[in-house]
Amino acid sequence: RLHVNRHNGNGSIGTVKKDRQPNTKKDQERLVTCNKCDFTTKSYTTLSQHKSKEHGIGAKCDKCDFVAGMPSLLKAHKKKHGHFPCKSCDFVGTLSTELAEHKKVHAAKLYSCTQCEFTTIHSWALHEHTQRKHEVPKFSCNKCEYVAK
Repeated sequence: RLHVNRHNGNGSIGTVKKDRQPNTKKDQERLVTCNKCDFTTKSYTTLSQHKSKEHGIGAKCDKCDFVAGMPSLLKAHKKKHGHFPCKSCDFVGTLSTELAEHKKVHAAKLYSCTQCEFTTIHSWALHEHTQRKHEVPKFSCNKCEYVAK
């Protein structure tokens, strides 16, 4: 079986030690445990979150809910939160994927309403907007105030 060494007392997250050769796939899964209590998990991230919540140990990212058990992990994580400015406008993304999604607005053809300031990158959205906001109702009931578009 796997034996989790939780008696190290040096403040590390935990270590994994094999007592014998694993004979099943489940035995091959590595476990980590908290050095402050008996909490055990397969994920260092889950262990870091546990230690932060239960024992006040760890470093939390100031831009999201990520908690790192080691300063080097927090430093690597924070690189994901760089500043990614758009060259065409004042938009700044916190992730490169946000900037990539935003750039589609500049690459696409814009469709503008001739009756108001509405703009969109989809022709169908402009058509739908025009019908809902600007077209004359197609039916008016002559016996009440009901109007259908």
